[in-house]
This record gives sequence, structure tokens and C-alpha cells, in this order.
Amino acid sequence: MTLINSTPYRPRVIKRGYVQKLLLRLLHAWKQRQKHRVDRLAFENLMHLDDATLADIGYRREDVVAGMQMPLEMNAAMEIHRQSRRLNQGGRFRTQ
Repeated sequence: MTLINSTPYRPRVIKRGYVQKLLLRLLHAWKQRQKHRVDRLAFENLMHLDDATLADIGYRREDVVAGMQMPLEMNAAMEIHRQSRRLNQGGRFRTQ
């Protein structure tokens, strides 16, 4: 004997709290993306500096180029700062 589910189909009701949380998460993600873009545009200003000025602040042109190629989600300024500190501590950082 086959049993058939006798309860009628009821569509799932989406609660208001769920929609609000989803919208807040989307808004937060959008704001983060905008912040990453603004940070990257500010970082791009380093490309306009000459090599001597970059050396004065402890960066190399190669570091800046590598930072520009990083994904937007990564903080390029923090990454090249870490790299330059690592190179300075190892004694391998050379300025010309």
C-alpha cells in the first residue's frame, strides 16, 4: 500500500528578518568593494612617483607594479609594506 502525503503544498514564506539581513549583507559587501576601489586608486598614485622618491619611502617600482596586479580584495599597500620590511630586515633591499 502506498502512502500519499495528504498535507497540502504550502509555499515557503520568507520572513522579513531574513530579507533585511540579506540586504544588509549586500550593502556591506558593496561598501567594502567601494572602499577597496578607493584604496586602490590612492595606491595607484605611487606609480606617478619617480624611483628615487619611491626609494625614500622604502618601496621599489617592482613592488608597486606587483601591488597594482593584486586582487582588489587584498590591501596592496599593506602587502608591499610587508615585503619591503622583509627585504630591509634581510639586508637585500638596494636603492640606486
